[in-house]
Amino acid sequence: MSNAIEKALLVLSNFADGNTPIGTVELAERLNFNKTTASRILNTLKRHNFLEQNPYTKQYSLGPAVAQLGKAITQSLSGQTTIIAQPYCDRLRDEIGETVHFQVLSGNHFYLAYEARGSNPVSVAIDVGDTVYPTIHSGAKAIAAFSDPVQIDKWLNGQLPVFTSRSVTDPRKIRAMYNKFTELGYAIDDREYSENIYAISAPVFNNNGTPVAAVVVVVPYSRKKNCEREEVIQAMKETAGLISSRLLYPGSSPDSVEGSKKIKPVPPQDQQKSAERPY
Repeated sequence: MSNAIEKALLVLSNFADGNTPIGTVELAERLNFNKTTASRILNTLKRHNFLEQNPYTKQYSLGPAVAQLGKAITQSLSGQTTIIAQPYCDRLRDEIGETVHFQVLSGNHFYLAYEARGSNPVSVAIDVGDTVYPTIHSGAKAIAAFSDPVQIDKWLNGQLPVFTSRSVTDPRKIRAMYNKFTELGYAIDDREYSENIYAISAPVFNNNGTPVAAVVVVVPYSRKKNCEREEVIQAMKETAGLISSRLLYPGSSPDSVEGSKKIKPVPPQDQQKSAERPY
């Protein structure tokens, strides 16, 4: 039985690259099956709607049962994005020694969904569940920068929030900032939310190629240089790519988080105590 199941899975896997229709003889030759075995498996999968057969060409392609499974998977993943991201954010935190945030877009609402607190504390007056803004916070910026221009226009319509003297409210300047971020592959919050905070972030994409979240590295401004290190930026991007892969984004590498490069954290520098909540 296990051998038959394995062969059926091999048949289904044959359609993974574009669902190109194929006939019995060609499939048997490709998988090194005899024609009788291939025909039996194809008919069984067809009977259960995992394959369908063109009545004219007699070739097979994926059927509605596969589409239903795919829909179930994507619906499940969309509701578990933060759960999926947590171990990857924790691993990045352990590698770089800094606090990592996971910011998410749900509907039209950006919020902080998860925090992996680093060994080097950073003080930010924001809690998990709090709103973040696509013109202010690094993660929300990363999501917005890679989003559809029509959607960007909606986010930039109306009065934009101001948190510090560095907060940008001119839609033209914000669009130019987004263009810069798409060229870099990551977004930046340079004291726009807090005078004492610097943050970078990389977008996370779902199976449709839509940005739905972002991995954020948050540091005190005094540790900006650590955040700007190429190996930190690369590790952050790789982490976002790994999460995207778990969300079935086709542009991501399927490599596991265990394969990411170990980064030596930089020892904390002297930092002034903040009256805000420690992260």
